[in-house]
Parts: sequence; C-alpha cells; structure tokens
Amino acid sequence: MRKYIGQLRTERSLGAHYTISAPPADVRLKRQMKHMTGDDGSKSVRALQLGLRAQHFRDATLTSFDRESWWGIVRWAFLRLGYRCCSRGGELGTTDDHDFVIERGLTWASFTWHDASPGTDGRQFFIVYYMKIKDGKLTAERVPIITRRTLEPGDKSRHPMCVYDAVRTAWDMQSQEVPAEHAGGCQPGCACQRSQTAFFRRVSRVPVRTSDVKEGVRQLVGSLGLEPSQYGGMSCRVGFATDAVDTYGQTVADDLFQQMGRWAGDMWQIYARISASAHMRSAEEIEMSSGVSIEELADGWVQPAARRTRR
Repeated sequence: MRKYIGQLRTERSLGAHYTISAPPADVRLKRQMKHMTGDDGSKSVRALQLGLRAQHFRDATLTSFDRESWWGIVRWAFLRLGYRCCSRGGELGTTDDHDFVIERGLTWASFTWHDASPGTDGRQFFIVYYMKIKDGKLTAERVPIITRRTLEPGDKSRHPMCVYDAVRTAWDMQSQEVPAEHAGGCQPGCACQRSQTAFFRRVSRVPVRTSDVKEGVRQLVGSLGLEPSQYGGMSCRVGFATDAVDTYGQTVADDLFQQMGRWAGDMWQIYARISASAHMRSAEEIEMSSGVSIEELADGWVQPAARRTRR
C-alpha cells in the first residue's frame, strides 16, 4: 500500500511539474501511515523462537537440570520469575550492550515479602515491582506483580514449581552478601546497598544479562532433549503468553495482561503462539455441536454480512 501511494505521488508530480509532498506535522497523515503499516504487515520475517512453556518447567524438575548449586538456584529463580512476569531476558537484569540501570532493573529493593493473608487464601506472598514493558514517556513507573506461595505457611519443604520458593531460595542464599541496612523495606530514591544492587547476578556477582537468560533457557530445554537453537531470550515471554491464551482464551488473557499493567494495548498478543492443543480441543467440541442457525428458523431471512472495523 505504501509503495502504491508513493508511485502515485511520483506520477502526479511528473504530470504537474512540481513535487507532491506531505506536510511532516500532519497528524492525520501519521495516523494513515500507521494504518498502512498494519496493512503492509511486518517488514521482515520473524525468526523462529519457541516459548518456554509450563510443561517444560515441570519436565525439567524430573531431569538432572541443576537447581541446587549457587548458579543453579539463581538460574532457576530468574527463569521461573521471567516466565511468571512474561519477561524479556534483559528485563531480569540488563541487556548485553548496556550497563545495569537501577531505575529500570530488578534490584533487591524491587521485592517485598509478606506473611499469609486472607486475600491470598492464607498463603505467603511476595510483590515484585516491575518496570512497564513500554515506557515511552520515561516515567520509570513500576507495576506490582503478586506471587503467592504454593505450600502452606510453616511447610519447610520447597515445591519444585513454586515461583515463590524459587525466588525466596535465591534471596536467602545471597542475603548475607547484601544485608538490609534498615527495617521496613527500601523507599524510592533510597541509597542503601539493596536499592543499588541487582538481584539476579552471575557467579562473578555482575548483573545477569540477556545472554545469560538465553543460555539458561537453552540449557533447560537441552536437558529435555529439545533443540536449544529454537529457544532464546524471548522464550519466557512467548511461553507465558501462549499458556495464558491456551488456558483462559483470548478475551480473558487480554484482560489479565491489561490488569497486570505492563501493556497499555494488545501488543502482547504478538508473543502468544497458536496452540495446537486449543485447536484440537476446539475441533472436537465443534464436532459435538447440534444447534441450528437463525436463518434455518426464520424463513426468508438472510443474515447480513458483518463488516469488520479497524480497532
């Protein structure tokens, strides 16, 4: 579409002996160009990157995938939290080409721990304050994401799939290295060590980077006999988005992400992959249908064609 309009401009310019150009500040033009981009589709073909699904985590707990060494505990924690919060690899620490920024990254002060509450069905929980996915206005506003413990209070064991247990184990293991300097948690702008230190760190104690998350994902799927090259730093996000749609359907999943506050629109949908299980379930349920259409009951009435409008 964009090329077609460009060609029309060129031909009209030749015939009129002057150049036809659009005013750069025309808001309507920007809106139309945005629509054209939607019509034209993506400029490039997206490379294959499969999602790290909940089933992969369940299967990994039954293999020899390391979850007990120092790095194994940290790696399992950031993979589980990355999935839970639908994260890109760099959001868990920093990207490979940038230094860690405390205003945007996950520090020790990004986590708060809470006792059992009636609102969490009597389970302990933590809140992680995540930066919004898109922060075009540079507000540095964080969104609270709540995760409760799977096991009952007082249970000293660790549930292999519990995100709370995974993150808490990493917290307790490192807490003496980054001691709390005051009670009651850190306040915005606090200059204490926990407010200035990345929570997820490598063995060398430098912040985790996108490449570390990518490698962790590939090590996990490799332990399951899958092809590691088909997974990467975006796999946690793809996996959670796909599982959300597979479990709740498109409408409920859309509301879930809106309420989580980390997407203002529906951009998260580009990460949700078509679910084969959902397709099979739908096909089996459709085959059980026994209803009739209104056209069959209302003699002579023809259902009008519904016009799809751009949202």
